[in-house]
Amino acid sequence: MVTTCVSVGTSFWGRYSKPFVRRSFFFLLHCCCFVALSHSIYAQENDLLLNGNFETGDLSQFGGSEGLDEELLIVNNPVRIGRSALKINCLKSDYSTKKGGNKWRAEIIRDGAGVDSGNHNSIRWFALSTYLPMDWQNDSYSDIIFQIHERPSDCETWRSPPLYLRINNDKMQLNVRWDAKECSDGNKAEGTATIYSTPIVKGRWIDWVFKVRWDYRKDGEGYVEIWQDNIKRPTYQGPNCYNDKKEMYLKAGIYKINGWKEGLTNRVVYIDEVKMGNETCNYKKIMTHITDARQ
Repeated sequence: MVTTCVSVGTSFWGRYSKPFVRRSFFFLLHCCCFVALSHSIYAQENDLLLNGNFETGDLSQFGGSEGLDEELLIVNNPVRIGRSALKINCLKSDYSTKKGGNKWRAEIIRDGAGVDSGNHNSIRWFALSTYLPMDWQNDSYSDIIFQIHERPSDCETWRSPPLYLRINNDKMQLNVRWDAKECSDGNKAEGTATIYSTPIVKGRWIDWVFKVRWDYRKDGEGYVEIWQDNIKRPTYQGPNCYNDKKEMYLKAGIYKINGWKEGLTNRVVYIDEVKMGNETCNYKKIMTHITDARQ
């Protein structure tokens, strides 16, 4: 077989030995390799629906925000990686709807978080890094710092998010809510669960990754895989969303649910490397920016 190949190659260059023909051949070969490589790189980048690293110096990587300009600040210290991160400075004095502010809320928003519709659009990867300053004070009034929010059907009202990461006193907790009814009864969920809890950490970055298979059925295929600081945590198996047709969206920042601890006037948290991937993404792809989880 090897002899045959050499013979064919020799015959080919014997027939087409002019320099112009050879240059054309190698040019076409180079183009084919470039197209194949470009397609591979595009496919990898296309796995990421959001690459929110704030290196643009603004919030243009996201689809919108809720909060005042002074509550959403690009800073260069602390940062998880690169030059920029987002400082959330949620103000107790902002309880109005001016400039998008809404009931003690300062958050960035991005569409495309998936929906339970059979096997279509039902798997999503999410990642972000969070940093609590050393002067963070524990508060029994929870702070939601990451959430996947629903969009209600025409027969429903807005409800609490089906997946959210909150700080409650001295714990960080990941929670799910679900409802199999096509029309939920107000903000009442069929079920709720805290699926992961860990002590808060101040003064360093924490890296979070969640892989979610959306499913509102108790006997369905829903799950949430959890990584904290590059360590796989126990997987939750069970329902994790509402029976809706409209796609959900991602929010990150601070949302004060019910009120404030006496004496507090603001809440500060830093966020970096907010990412979202589709069903063809994987852990390595969504964490390629992190080389040391303890950095």
